[in-house]
Order: sequence, then C-alpha cells, then structure tokens
Amino acid sequence: MFILGSLDYLRIVLREENLNKNLKNDLFKAISKYVNDIEKIYSLCNKDNDVFENMSLTDLMNHFDRLQNYISHNLDVLPRLDDDDFDESLFY
Repeated sequence: MFILGSLDYLRIVLREENLNKNLKNDLFKAISKYVNDIEKIYSLCNKDNDVFENMSLTDLMNHFDRLQNYISHNLDVLPRLDDDDFDESLFY
C-alpha cells in the first residue's frame, strides 16, 4: 500500500510540475532513484510478492520522506501527503 501510494504521489507531481529545464531534470533524477530503489528491493525478494509484502520498508519510507521534502520545500511543486494543504482530490 505504501509503495503504490508513493508512486501515485509522484505521478501527480509529474503531472502538476511546471519547473524550468534544470529543475525538471533534477526532479526526474530524484524520482528515478526512488523507483530504482523499489525495483532493487523487489529484485532482492526474487519477485516473490509474499516476501516483498512482509519485509521492512523503513529505508524506503525514509527515502520517500526526503523526496517529499525536496518536492514540497525545495521545488514548491506540491505539498507533502501529510500536509494539511495537500489536495486529496488530485488522486482522482
């Protein structure tokens, strides 16, 4: 659930961003690194969904937390998911 929610958030970020070329490139790199981390974890589980669903995702959650801070505070694209200003209707 966490991973799907984080990927949905990043999908919305990509849809809503209106950054200049350099900042857009930085954002793409940051998102790509996060997605690569998810792929590495899934690969380490030998693509076994039961193992994947039951493993600790603390490091990944911390990575996503830092990514949200970057998107929200540094780039000012979208508030964090836990921010009162986040518009949940963006998910629909």
